[in-house]
Amino acid sequence: MPQLDGLRAIAVLLVLWFHNSPVGRHVLGYSLGEIGVGLFFVLSGFLISGILVDSSASAANSSEKWYLLRHFYIRRLLRLAPLYWAVLLLAVILDVPTFREFWGWHAAYASNFYQWFHGQGGHGSHLWSLAVEEQFYLLWPLVLVFLPRYLQRPATISMLIAAPVFRILMPHLVPDHDPSRMLPNAWDYLGVGCLLAASGRAKFGRLRSSTLALGLLIAGVTIITAVQMLGLSWTFRQTGLALCFGWLVWSAGEGFSGCFGRLLGSPPMVFIGNISYGIYIIQGFALFYWHWFFYSSPLPGYRICVKLGIPVSIFDGLAAEIVIRILLTFLLALISYSFLESPIQSLKRFFPYTRKPIWNRDTSIS
Repeated sequence: MPQLDGLRAIAVLLVLWFHNSPVGRHVLGYSLGEIGVGLFFVLSGFLISGILVDSSASAANSSEKWYLLRHFYIRRLLRLAPLYWAVLLLAVILDVPTFREFWGWHAAYASNFYQWFHGQGGHGSHLWSLAVEEQFYLLWPLVLVFLPRYLQRPATISMLIAAPVFRILMPHLVPDHDPSRMLPNAWDYLGVGCLLAASGRAKFGRLRSSTLALGLLIAGVTIITAVQMLGLSWTFRQTGLALCFGWLVWSAGEGFSGCFGRLLGSPPMVFIGNISYGIYIIQGFALFYWHWFFYSSPLPGYRICVKLGIPVSIFDGLAAEIVIRILLTFLLALISYSFLESPIQSLKRFFPYTRKPIWNRDTSIS
């Protein structure tokens, strides 16, 4: 489904725009960062639930289900942890400001809990969304694998209901803490993806899921319109966005036609989607990396410029910082994908989701 890589590209480009552009950072009251992260969440719910539903269908007993879960966790660890922990280690070594004091929260995938207790801000604050996803990966497979199939869709629907309820109740129950970075707040995003994945595996499921996806779009547009024009509580605006994203993700999985489909499946978009994980993590540190290299490294960049006759002043100013940050982010993400992530992901072939003869094992790194 290459168009899903195109959606990843759109999501990470929206986040980059939000973090770097001084203008155009909000649409209809939504920040572009919120839109990008929400789209990532829906994609995660859709893809991970699809993997688990497909794999658990052939798990006939408890032993095979635990085998599936063990290998699922190992594969997720191989995919997500190496780059994540490498970036954290580099941030500690370089003594990134406001980071070393609480790096352990990040290393434990508890950035969102740190922000719950201490507030947002500082380097690494963008890692809260990765903590939410990791907590989802830890808990949701236990539910989905051991839950009877006829209960899977009700379970995902309950997530859609629980998220706005969580947003309504938490300010009253815990008024001094921001709940927006906690896992239950993202349940509507994640639940929409899970619902489509679970529905699409039933008999005639693709037809029913296409109808469901269209229904989600209509419901989402209705909610967003009510929020904007009729004064419906903004508690529900995220749910409306999540429902619209459900249609978008399902349609991209099926394959959009026309110009939009060609755009999503184009080599540049697929390429950006492939390295989007690295882009997301690195972009929060890229400017610090540049400043360290230019001023504090063993061979400072400004001395190199002086020796080469390059005016140091060309690197001053907001525009220069934005360009440098984006270019450095893409460069480091490409290096990471080529020399760290892809080689480690190749180890996934030793951890198939189901027991197979060794000569029959899937050797893909997806």
